[in-house]
Amino acid sequence: MVKTLITAVALSFGIAGSASAAVVFSDDFNGEALGLSTTLDNWTVTTPSIDVIGTGSFDFYPGNGNYLDLNGSSAPNSEGRIETAALGLVAGKKYSLTFDYGTNSSPGPLPALLTFGLGTDLITLVINAIPVTLVSASYTFIYNGSGDWLSFADTSNTADDQGGPVLDNVVLSAVPLPAGGLLLLGALGGLAAMRRRKSI
Repeated sequence: MVKTLITAVALSFGIAGSASAAVVFSDDFNGEALGLSTTLDNWTVTTPSIDVIGTGSFDFYPGNGNYLDLNGSSAPNSEGRIETAALGLVAGKKYSLTFDYGTNSSPGPLPALLTFGLGTDLITLVINAIPVTLVSASYTFIYNGSGDWLSFADTSNTADDQGGPVLDNVVLSAVPLPAGGLLLLGALGGLAAMRRRKSI
């Protein structure tokens, strides 16, 4: 019986360690057609335009396929914003967001501001220099229940701005609860009960 409980404890550690995040949404933009001031398959462009650039068209970060310039080419000051459809996010649940970013190297004042988040819970990333390669970023959100979408926007809002944040490899994942936590507590409680019984 004690051997069984020790096995249960060991299994609970294994289950807790093996819980993995479930991907809710992802996009690497490689399925999008290259184009200036264009639309996207998996996002709604809400203000005013974005460009799909990459291999063969304004390829500031060679070897990364297609990616977005969030400052579109429709006119100066074309800071764009993109938003997913409803994702079925759960209030109070933890989510992990990862993405790669850079900047358009066309003339444009720095810093570039990249604002992103879940619904109304937004973070602004300040890009003070043009990265030589795309930079990986990772953030955690506890979804507040307001606005069931993921969004990214160029919020630089500077005069005659022709360059904006570059975005690629977006992945939003639901962070699982520790699956083995309850099993571990139960096994330890059972082990304690066995010891008490043995000492009586």
